[in-house]
Amino acid sequence: MIVGHTPGGFTDNMARAVGEPMSRAPGQPVVFDCKPGADSMIGTEMLVKSAPDGYALTTVIAAHSANPSLYPKMAFDAQADIVPVALTGIVPGTGSAEDAAAFLAREVERNARVVKAARIKLEG
Repeated sequence: MIVGHTPGGFTDNMARAVGEPMSRAPGQPVVFDCKPGADSMIGTEMLVKSAPDGYALTTVIAAHSANPSLYPKMAFDAQADIVPVALTGIVPGTGSAEDAAAFLAREVERNARVVKAARIKLEG
């Protein structure tokens, strides 16, 4: 999982909270590769250039939707080149801790099913 932000930050911690349970479904570990910089575009570009085999994932935050307006010469198309899989987190302070925990638990479970189904489809 490519994390376009610094190790130990909110986005990295959220990716790890989701990635660990995801590794149980396909039975393969999720490896985290932090590639911070350029409003997460370095990590996102790394994903876009990776093999389309279903094994590479990335995390994006709100900056992903703003980047095309701020950087007209991006190396990828933020809408066409990235396929959203799941919402994995919410901004702190927008709901109760119980709501966030329940939401995250549901999304982690759903993500594991999506990864497993994608892997089955790829392996035919």
